[in-house]
Amino acid sequence: MLTGLGRQLRNLTGPVNPMLSGGRDSRLLTAMMLKERTATGQGVDEITAWTTSSDIGTSMEELVASKVAGTLGVRHHIVPARNEDFPRDVEDYARAVDYMASFHIWLMPVARRLASHPGTILDGLGGGVFLGGGFPDEPGLDGTTVSSARIVESRFNRLARYLEAADDIFAPGVAENLRERAWSDFEPVASAFADHPNGATLTAYLTRTLPGISLAPTKVLGSAQAVCMPILGDDVVAAALRVENSAKHEGVWYRDLLTKADPRLSDMATAAEMSKRRQHVRRGASRESASWYRDLLINGPAAMLLSDRLHHADISHWQNQLAKTKPQHLLRGLAILTLWLKEYGDRLSSVEIPFGEGC
Repeated sequence: MLTGLGRQLRNLTGPVNPMLSGGRDSRLLTAMMLKERTATGQGVDEITAWTTSSDIGTSMEELVASKVAGTLGVRHHIVPARNEDFPRDVEDYARAVDYMASFHIWLMPVARRLASHPGTILDGLGGGVFLGGGFPDEPGLDGTTVSSARIVESRFNRLARYLEAADDIFAPGVAENLRERAWSDFEPVASAFADHPNGATLTAYLTRTLPGISLAPTKVLGSAQAVCMPILGDDVVAAALRVENSAKHEGVWYRDLLTKADPRLSDMATAAEMSKRRQHVRRGASRESASWYRDLLINGPAAMLLSDRLHHADISHWQNQLAKTKPQHLLRGLAILTLWLKEYGDRLSSVEIPFGEGC
């Protein structure tokens, strides 16, 4: 598997900008890039790692990434994000992805910086799914003990877990309608892989990574410089799929991969492992951000989708919802929809939104 990664990285010439988070896939790619450049005796000083906050309410991403960069001895830039810039970041992100996703908006500040820093951007898209065992099935859930329909339903519930907060965010009837529409898109794809030995991995990739997460590196970072995503190389994915899912659970396989890439990184904790509690308010839940969300959604063309509680709630309640993982995902998605309607509404023959009661 590392041979395939190395082959792709070896083909990159000139400056390289690895995205370095507090996770394992980014440190693996950065270490492998350094290893390839060192082996060929060229361009080690052209490697510049980049980090920004993923807006989860801790500083661990920056701290862990800094430790990794220092251990490897590569140049490292940390790009801070400002609360007052949050509305601009959402709007710029929405335009970059053409309003098709709402993941990883926090990349906008670093994307702007990279636009003036030449070099290929190195991104670890696919690492969590193919190498880290992300979105696994529930223990004991396989075709020998339960039906294919039950497997598909379980995979949907895991991937659609944000909808658990829908009744608090949306007007009556919207959550049910939204779930039905999501299921109608999900079920045909997931059913095809219900009994496949890598079914959970392939389902997560095809229904989450490919249509949503992938737009962050390809469109957002891609608007700044060329982007390389070596984990998605055919030979790398093929090798990863030959490894038993149980050997990847909770990132176990990463330890072996990192030991081969650079043993100094193999036992280094990730940001997620060190983030036991939030140290500060999420940028997306700051008073400035909550006020922007409230004004945008209540006064926008999708206002009828919001719950009555949110229509009449003060800023502190909006902040409370935006500070929680599931509600903030739903509100962010609704913000993207609102921005899309504002951009394209005058080109539509109808702006009717067929959700909920009385819409």
